Amino acid sequence: MSKKNRTRGFFIGVILPSVLTILLFIITIFFVIIPSFENMIIDRKKEMILELTQTAWSLMDEYNTDAENGLLSIDEAKKVASSKIEKIRYGSTSEDYFWIIDKQPNMIMHPYRKDLIGGSLANYRDSNGKKLFVEAVKNVEETGDAYIDYFWQWKNDSSKIVPKLSYVKLFEPWDWIVGTGIYLEDVRDEIDAMERSVLWFSLIILLIISFILIYSIRNSLKIEKRRQNIAKTLKHSRNKYQSLVNAGVDGTLILRKGRILFANKKINELTSFSSNQLLNKNFDEIFDVSWDDIVSKDMDDQKSFSIDAKIILNSDEIIDVVLVVSKLIVDGTDSYIVIVKEIGSKLIIENEISTLSVEIQTNLLLMNQPIKSVIKSFYQCGSETKIVDAVSLMKRKKIAYIFVSLLDDIVGIITTGDLRDRVLQADFQTDMPVSKFMSSPVISIDENSLLYEAKLLFANKNISFLAVKNRSQKIIGVISKSDIYDIQKNTLSFLIKQIEDAEDVFSLKRINDKVPTIVNSLEASGAKAQNITRIISSLLDSITQRVISLAIEQIGKPPCKFAFIAVGSEGRMEQTLATDQDNAIIYENVAEEIEEDVRNYFLKLANIINTDINKIGIKLCDGDVMAKNPKWTQSLSQWKDYFALWISDCSSQNILNFNIFYDFRTIFGEKSFVNDLRSHVNELAYNSDLFFFHMSSEIVKYKQPLSIFGNIISETKKSEVETIDIKKILVPIVAFVRIYSVKNQLSETNTLSRLAKLQQIGVLDKSKYNEIVLSYNYLMLIRFKYQVRQLFNNSNTDNIVKVDQLTKIQLSTVKKIFSEISSLKTKLESDFSMGVKT
Repeated sequence: MSKKNRTRGFFIGVILPSVLTILLFIITIFFVIIPSFENMIIDRKKEMILELTQTAWSLMDEYNTDAENGLLSIDEAKKVASSKIEKIRYGSTSEDYFWIIDKQPNMIMHPYRKDLIGGSLANYRDSNGKKLFVEAVKNVEETGDAYIDYFWQWKNDSSKIVPKLSYVKLFEPWDWIVGTGIYLEDVRDEIDAMERSVLWFSLIILLIISFILIYSIRNSLKIEKRRQNIAKTLKHSRNKYQSLVNAGVDGTLILRKGRILFANKKINELTSFSSNQLLNKNFDEIFDVSWDDIVSKDMDDQKSFSIDAKIILNSDEIIDVVLVVSKLIVDGTDSYIVIVKEIGSKLIIENEISTLSVEIQTNLLLMNQPIKSVIKSFYQCGSETKIVDAVSLMKRKKIAYIFVSLLDDIVGIITTGDLRDRVLQADFQTDMPVSKFMSSPVISIDENSLLYEAKLLFANKNISFLAVKNRSQKIIGVISKSDIYDIQKNTLSFLIKQIEDAEDVFSLKRINDKVPTIVNSLEASGAKAQNITRIISSLLDSITQRVISLAIEQIGKPPCKFAFIAVGSEGRMEQTLATDQDNAIIYENVAEEIEEDVRNYFLKLANIINTDINKIGIKLCDGDVMAKNPKWTQSLSQWKDYFALWISDCSSQNILNFNIFYDFRTIFGEKSFVNDLRSHVNELAYNSDLFFFHMSSEIVKYKQPLSIFGNIISETKKSEVETIDIKKILVPIVAFVRIYSVKNQLSETNTLSRLAKLQQIGVLDKSKYNEIVLSYNYLMLIRFKYQVRQLFNNSNTDNIVKVDQLTKIQLSTVKKIFSEISSLKTKLESDFSMGVKT
């Protein structure tokens, strides 16, 4: 490239954008920001005089009411109201005022123009010939209120005539029109002061930007000069590259126009092609990515990028690789060096982490915040409010919705979408109440729910606004779909969209393989255990739902309604990286003659579902607690019989079955089946003291590892206890929370959600609640930490932690948790000793 061309390129690439940036900044200030501020000030002034006029109007209404109640005559009421309004002053100098006319028009009251009082204003004109009072009457007769602009004397100075803007409003019972206004000179002074401040502020910013741009241009000149020197050196280094890459441990290619010019020995080994064979091939014949896609990337000579690819040897053999592509100039032509790195399962995970970590840290963690941090205040109107008034309020407040209330309850919502779809109909009238057009009931979400959960609810319900409730179920604010999307387009939503679009098990497996990467980033970022399990549960729920849909497409429409339910840890939404499948099917009660065919269909469906989920990477349950087990695919009536048996016959196995299956929730299908079954179980268990005694006894029997509890691993006992099963330590905590949930008929299935509810209703005090939550979260985070470590060591994930991998502080914390578990057992013995005492 000639020096002249390089100079022109530098001007176009660096200097011209800098100058354009400054010009755009100036244009934005003068043509966007300042006009926007001017409009804002005018709107604020207009709203001020509207509200002030409403105050005077309310005063008339008050005395009119007294007259109607017989406290005053109508003439007395008018006289007192006029006198009161005449004395009202406001503004910085307390010289701004109100005036009153009637519909003739005649001047009823004016504090400064006494000469006009009692006289006709029909022919009164301002200095520009405008019949301002006639126009005021005309406007209020059409709309009830209006803004009018005209020329008028400056307050009480009749020698000074200035532009003025007034707001007038009709008081219909007396045919009076009350008004007040703002002097546009005052507004202009305020705008001028604001413009001066903005201009000074902008000038300072402009100077700073100019300094930064000059500094950047200077550095860019140095960099450009350095780049040119390096490019000149690279022009003569082709042979050096070839000598270097031949001895490399990674595969190396040199390409020009997609054709291979050089390949080292590692490439020969990876592809099984000789050097001569490779020199006759194009890039696209070796790899599954297009060379055109690679060269289309905008690269500087000194930069490189990496991309995942596959070497396709044949239909059965595919090698996963990472390509690191660098661009260089050889003999004046663009050439490329491609480093080919073979990756195994461990490197695949590390590569996922490197490519996803930034996105997850900045996007995903943001979506784990409770929504209470971003909710907005809400607006409401009564159910009998006229639709035209509701629309006026929405327009005035610049909102796209309004809640509808009846007494003290929010009963509906109207959005701009409702106005578009429902109001524009043949029988629409502006005086109709909003209750005719509202959507009801209002869908709500708890203030402690995650932003991510709100986003899913928006998608599932196809709505634009959610009411936000506190623990007392009182609406405290509102959040919109646009709020969520403005906050962040997070990674999980993208993955769930991929799940919804997946057409086969292989695609779903690729998505599920990303879960360890997400968990690793969350755990490393200090995310709460509850947030991690919620995210895993949401992803696995979506995968399961897609598997079910694909299975139904495969074998045909179900013969009746059904619910695919999660039980155990999956039902509690407490999955980890070592979670297996825990699920079942509830199908509709059907006639006896078709029972066998219905059951055979759902067993076939269950077998496909469990098998495919296993292929995706969520292993089969060792205890066979899965829908493909004929015992756990049953009609709703049979499931009721199961729970009735488990509650009445309190054997250890029946208690175990109850504990596994009580934590059930709907993944797919009829939620009403789950609600019906839970009501049935709660009714059976409520007064069964013997059942609660046996449930508590199973927890009390739990024995902690004495070597850890009594002695923080002495040298003599270290060989006896080499591992800790974290899941087994969690069992009594989860079971403790479950028994009180059953007793208090809670609908929640998640352990932490149950704990929060128990504390809210007074079953647990704040201190005990905090101790249990801290213990639970600490153990769950240990599980995640060591499962991720196992995964990166290419080991099977489980819940076993080696004792010698724990620090003394960690072991000491575990010891304290065992003490907490002992206190839980003491409470159980007290509360459920052959009947509940408390």
